[in-house]
Amino acid sequence: MRLTLVRMHNEGEIRRTFRVICHGRWAWSNTLSVDNLEPNKSSHSNETSIPTSPSALEANCIASIQVVSITPSNEAGSLSTLDVIPHSPYMGVKIRRYLMSMQNPVVGDSGNTKPLKANRKGLMSALVKVEFIHPKLGTPVVICMDEPAKFEQLRGRDQKANLRRQANDMEELRKGGLDPVSTYDRTSNQPIAYMVGEKVSVSLILDWSTP
Repeated sequence: MRLTLVRMHNEGEIRRTFRVICHGRWAWSNTLSVDNLEPNKSSHSNETSIPTSPSALEANCIASIQVVSITPSNEAGSLSTLDVIPHSPYMGVKIRRYLMSMQNPVVGDSGNTKPLKANRKGLMSALVKVEFIHPKLGTPVVICMDEPAKFEQLRGRDQKANLRRQANDMEELRKGGLDPVSTYDRTSNQPIAYMVGEKVSVSLILDWSTP
């Protein structure tokens, strides 16, 4: 049976789903040569399938990518949790190389990954599902594994840090006599002044607002 399963894996008869957390928010601009895109849609929503960019590194190794969630990050702006299915027999390293070439590297401390301060150690990539047809019975076999607990811990920890930073930024704007609603960019979760490279201090804001 072991030899049979190895043969099935090598011949592409076993389907594996890897769950990964990567830097950044997946947007339509991440994909190339895609025809049926919705106009004015800036990002993928949850449970949306992402077209593979054919020009990216290892693109031929990727069967499908689906968004699980996108959460705010204090360091990366956003963290995207994805379910990625590689063509068998390609392994997780191909996924990491593809995402790295798409400028959305997997969170980790190993090759073809990018570290995150909220992640002390380890790789944010795990096998969560295996599917194949039973070689004797001809019936579908689906094996599901829970997402590792460290995934939710990372998202929660980084999201809390992001909310604290937002609160501090808004308080600084209020002290400067500015309206946080009109001066805060919701897409990047940063004050507009920060986005243009002008991290304005409270004293400077007060100077501008004084007649």
